[in-house]
Amino acid sequence: MRLVFILFIFLSIVFTGCSSLRQFDKKLVGVSEIDLKSKETKQVQIVEKDVAFCWASAIETVSALSARVYAKDRKKLFIIAIDFSGSFPSYCIDTTPVGIFFKTIGEGKTQVEVASYNLELEKFVAESLK
Repeated sequence: MRLVFILFIFLSIVFTGCSSLRQFDKKLVGVSEIDLKSKETKQVQIVEKDVAFCWASAIETVSALSARVYAKDRKKLFIIAIDFSGSFPSYCIDTTPVGIFFKTIGEGKTQVEVASYNLELEKFVAESLK
């Protein structure tokens, strides 16, 4: 019986691919960049700076807001931050994630999208990035 269970787990991993496993731990705690990125409503800004500048500025802003970076990927151009409870004026759970996504839209131009499951927190972070 134990062998069947191990074989089932192994085959599940092989046939579903590793990407689902990479997201499993994030979905378990409620923080997934895929879910945040696919959220229909986001705060969108066009910035007249390149992606590198916007990335560094966002990391600095998250730190200034006493939040912490939970996950980031420079290649996929996203930052997930949590724990805004020390700076956000309204109540929010410290594990409420905020996704910051970057996209180059022209030379020296970047689209910055901010998404969260808490709309007030989403707007607060987007305004703080300006």
